[in-house]
Amino acid sequence: MRCEKLYRTSTRAAALAVVGLVWVGCTARVGGDGRSLSQHNDELRRANAELRTQLDQTQAQIKLLEGELASHRQRTAAAGAAMQEGVVVPTLSGLAFARYSGPVDTDGDGADDAVRLYLRPLDQRGRMLVVAGEANVQVVELRAQAVPRVVADRTFGAREFAGTYRSGLTGDHFTLDVAMPAGDLGEAAQVTVRATLTQADTGVSVSEQAAFAVAR
Repeated sequence: MRCEKLYRTSTRAAALAVVGLVWVGCTARVGGDGRSLSQHNDELRRANAELRTQLDQTQAQIKLLEGELASHRQRTAAAGAAMQEGVVVPTLSGLAFARYSGPVDTDGDGADDAVRLYLRPLDQRGRMLVVAGEANVQVVELRAQAVPRVVADRTFGAREFAGTYRSGLTGDHFTLDVAMPAGDLGEAAQVTVRATLTQADTGVSVSEQAAFAVAR
């Protein structure tokens, strides 16, 4: 009786050991690629985290676009109400270079190496109008008996342009600096500068152009 009990106990232990070995073998190799179940789970968790991040970014972009759309609708509604009441809504109608705009010497060597524009967007009454948008500045070399040549061309995106807004003794304006590559102008004595501003919400574009003397 005692031997039979020991036999049963030994048999049960052996069976459990075999089951344990089978389980270990299963967890050691999953899908035939040599990776364990935990490794597969880690990979799935990483993939899920990446998808969650992409989803969060997409939702943030959607919220931003919804906010811009709501703001545009509010401006449109306000403009419509004002027109019904006979109020003239300021709109972007022109562009002007404020005093002191022109070539500048930024490194103190006596030669102009950049163009600095104090830009003033104007409404239909010639008043300064603060707008959001994109600005482009082109600098063209003018030389006697030579074909005009673009020596600088820079675009200020909406975010960068917004950061150039200034208010001081010269009044409200946007300060735009455009570098002129050293040596490109040679002995040129004059450049023509053209600035174009495109308003973000309306797509309206206005331009201004002026000629400036260059110190070389």
